[in-house]
Formats: sequence, C-alpha cells, structure tokens
Amino acid sequence: PGLLYAAHLTFKLNQSNIKCFSGLHVPSGHDWKIYFTKLDSRFAKCQIFIVILTKGYFKSINCLIETARALRCRKIKTIIPVVFENDLPARDDQWPNVDPSDLDNVQRLTE
Repeated sequence: PGLLYAAHLTFKLNQSNIKCFSGLHVPSGHDWKIYFTKLDSRFAKCQIFIVILTKGYFKSINCLIETARALRCRKIKTIIPVVFENDLPARDDQWPNVDPSDLDNVQRLTE
C-alpha cells in the first residue's frame, strides 16, 4: 500500500503545481537508486522530504537507507512524516531484518 499512497500523494502534489520526485518516477528497468541524484547530488533541489509511514516502511531496508540519507542532506530543510496506517510497529520492532551495516541508520532514525 505504501507505493499506492506515494503515487496518490505525488499525483496530488503535481496537480497543485508542486514539483516532486519519488522512486516511482524512475523508469522501469532502471536502478531506483538513481533517485538519490535528485535527493543529495550537487545539482539536487530537494528542500522538503516527505516520509510515508506505513507498516511496510518499517520493514523496508530501502526506505531506511533513503530516509537516513535525507537526514544527512544539508539541502533538505524540512522532513514531513505522514502517517497513512494505524498500529505502526514499536521502536524495537522496526526494521527487524536489518543488516549490521545499517544499524547506524536505524539508530539515526529512532533517536
């Protein structure tokens, strides 16, 4: 459902003439991580980062990496969490299958 929420939010923002970009804009067959160039490259213009909080978000290592990267980005001035589902996992239940190399990202997001 998170991808559907993201698609709907992106559609509504575009309808309101608010420029936005998400991993959903990456053409099929391309690595979604090209999205990071819009987020934190030298030419990035991203100032607001919207996090769609769902149960799936807290299981997705890709979402973990993306949000941690946004937190490190100096150009991003505002991060807006949007809750789309009830009963989100407790802190200790978030990202249960995280790789040890991503523990710093989990720490950063749960502080």
